[in-house]
Amino acid sequence: MYSSFIEDFSAFIHSLSLNFERRDTLFIIDKAGGETANQKLCVNLELLGHDSGEYPRNADITIFEDEWITKGELVKDRIKVNLGLQRTIFARNCHVKAITQNDAKRFLDANHMLGYARCHYRYGLYTLKDSGSLRRGSLVAVATFSSPRLIKRGEIVVNSYEWVRYAGLSDYRINGGMGKLMKCFVRDQNPQEIMSYSDIGWGKGDAYEKLGFTLIGKTEPILFCLKKESLARIPAKALNNCDSLVKLRNKGNLKFVWTP
Repeated sequence: MYSSFIEDFSAFIHSLSLNFERRDTLFIIDKAGGETANQKLCVNLELLGHDSGEYPRNADITIFEDEWITKGELVKDRIKVNLGLQRTIFARNCHVKAITQNDAKRFLDANHMLGYARCHYRYGLYTLKDSGSLRRGSLVAVATFSSPRLIKRGEIVVNSYEWVRYAGLSDYRINGGMGKLMKCFVRDQNPQEIMSYSDIGWGKGDAYEKLGFTLIGKTEPILFCLKKESLARIPAKALNNCDSLVKLRNKGNLKFVWTP
């Protein structure tokens, strides 16, 4: 449908001055400098109208053509972070505070692939001092959580909260950001359980495992139909007929749970 996708992505990687190998729609890219010099990032490109089915075993992340078209700059920033080309902010140089819905929405719409979603608790990470082009008091990461609901786990019922969204500034690595925001939420709400989902297309959920979460399952991929003009995704099951629309199937999510 949009034949320039592969060529555009190739040009983007060339612009980063990194070596890479292409195998059809799979790009194997050398990560940048330091300890990651000998490591590689495998990026799979998913073309519209070409459902590849199973996620390539050797792919670290996948990029859908519609995301490249509609959210290209955000996708490029995330790729650069994964390649080690990011700027870094350390959470120890930041403080956490509750934020408004409007502040959370503005930040997540700009820095999260899925944008803002309904939530009950919202926390922001703010810089304590100037850092490069960022001034003291800049919002650099946001985490949002749901209200609790009762979930049966074995023989007991627990109050379970969902970690709805987390995002840092798209072109930065926020070192320790997730942990610091989670710690504040746990202190304030004393949850019996936190549940969250990790998009398989963007990794294996390593950040959750580092925070003590346990992988408990996997959701099935969802079939979407795309609006012709905006390329907005609509779940196929929400439409009576989407035969005339372009379809894509995401890669599903990993489901993680944390308990104290």
